[in-house]
Amino acid sequence: MNILLLPNYTLHAPTPADVPEVLALLAASDTADYGEANTTDPEEVQRWWVREETTLVRDAAGHLIAYYSLSADDPTHYYSEVFVHPDQRGQGLEGAILDRLEARARERLADSPVTAQWLLESGIGRHSVVMRAALAEHSYGYIRTFWRMRIDLTAPPPTPEWPQGIILRTYQPGTDDRAVYDAVETAFADHWNWHATPFEEWIERTQRPNFDPALWLLAMDGTAIAGAALGTKELTKGWINKVAVPRAYRKRGIAKALLYQAFGAFWQRDVRRVELGVDAESLTGAQRLYEQVGMHPVMEYDLFQKELRAASPPDPEPRMQEL
Repeated sequence: MNILLLPNYTLHAPTPADVPEVLALLAASDTADYGEANTTDPEEVQRWWVREETTLVRDAAGHLIAYYSLSADDPTHYYSEVFVHPDQRGQGLEGAILDRLEARARERLADSPVTAQWLLESGIGRHSVVMRAALAEHSYGYIRTFWRMRIDLTAPPPTPEWPQGIILRTYQPGTDDRAVYDAVETAFADHWNWHATPFEEWIERTQRPNFDPALWLLAMDGTAIAGAALGTKELTKGWINKVAVPRAYRKRGIAKALLYQAFGAFWQRDVRRVELGVDAESLTGAQRLYEQVGMHPVMEYDLFQKELRAASPPDPEPRMQEL
């Protein structure tokens, strides 16, 4: 099935007027895949569209029935997401969209170094049976599971216990920007499949309306950042974007103290539900720490990968002709 050739389907780029329908589609898809809808800020959805190449699919009646996107982690590594309304699943849309995403990724990858490996990834909910089958049919292989973890606070969290010499303070915009960025990037450099975020993209989040520097917590060892927990108050919950502890400061209880401090900051703001995302096979054991402080998995998200082109060795240097 080629959705480009079917007159009953219309494909178009999203506009701000599409946001309510997109949110409804995402909610229906999440409910089918995870058992609950993930609340999403309308402004956040539009920020996705700046970073991603997004397409909406409508049926003959004009109803929004699918949404898919393509973005790049680096010039040879692309990531896609596909959301099909539950009522439209299993009718061939999934495979047709995967075909289109792969074709588009190959177009964009054509300018990458000739020796580079090309990868295309796609993530789905654990219970998305139809999409899982479509990925298998298109030669994607499972590679990793990620969790969304949650705690519902019913009382103030425990008082953090800080290691000797570690002092807590909050982020100071304009002063801490580069130092916090460097500390977070360094801490995550040894995480699986980590791709560095350009500073200009990273700092943009401090310009958003819901940014609160008091929720960006820094554990300081003198002038060195020994850890950071970067939180955001969202529509119905608190979200911890990153818990980062550089390798030299790990296994000292800093991450646990930062989490309890973050829970307390959200509690003071009358936020009772706090969530974060984590690699279920984290190389640093982060998921075990989150369980220790009372969080539990509420959504499982499986990542699949397809190699579009294998890496090839560079051409050998030409040998000098013997005289």
